[in-house]
Amino acid sequence: MKKLLGVVAALVMFMGVSVAAQAQYAVTNDVIFVRLGYIPAYTVSFDEQDWDDLEFSGFAANGEYNVNMGQFWIGIGLEYQYVVDEDAQDGTEDYTAQFLLPQVNAKFVTGGGLYIGAGFSGKYLISQDYGNSDYEAKKKIDLWGNIIIGFFTPITEGVYFDVEGRFGYNLTNNQFSEWEDSSDKIGMDSAYDIAIYVGVGFRALSTGL
Repeated sequence: MKKLLGVVAALVMFMGVSVAAQAQYAVTNDVIFVRLGYIPAYTVSFDEQDWDDLEFSGFAANGEYNVNMGQFWIGIGLEYQYVVDEDAQDGTEDYTAQFLLPQVNAKFVTGGGLYIGAGFSGKYLISQDYGNSDYEAKKKIDLWGNIIIGFFTPITEGVYFDVEGRFGYNLTNNQFSEWEDSSDKIGMDSAYDIAIYVGVGFRALSTGL
């Protein structure tokens, strides 16, 4: 929880500095979003029959800078995730994991604030804890594809309320394929996650929405 609060504080600080810079120069229509998210489902399936699925849930925080090209936006962001599987394998140990995700996406934005898009993220495993054991995944990063849909609406001039949903699918399936206490490659079959975000957005100049 302390790490999550630290990440949120860093994102808020980044947002404040960016908004101040924009207010001073007022040179772009670009939009910054800062969000908190809930991950109700993050599932990892394996090729091995005796390996149960990992069923994570947890929380996320992200910041995203959007290059505004009219109805077409390019988003570049960074996300932190903290997830827990309370019934990992034998049901006796919680498996917690923390990830850092650099992200890029493209969005089509309507005049009413609805947007839909797709993109990629690198999901980097920065920390993991399997109870009192040394049971840890060896691989650290995977490439994910994401589909996003969201809506933002003005709160006041230059400030927006934003809601977003995201579906992600693992494209490389390496992260949980090998473990520290096993010489065998377990083999990931697939992995996907679903996340819901709520946040605020700030702009330098009028976006026309």
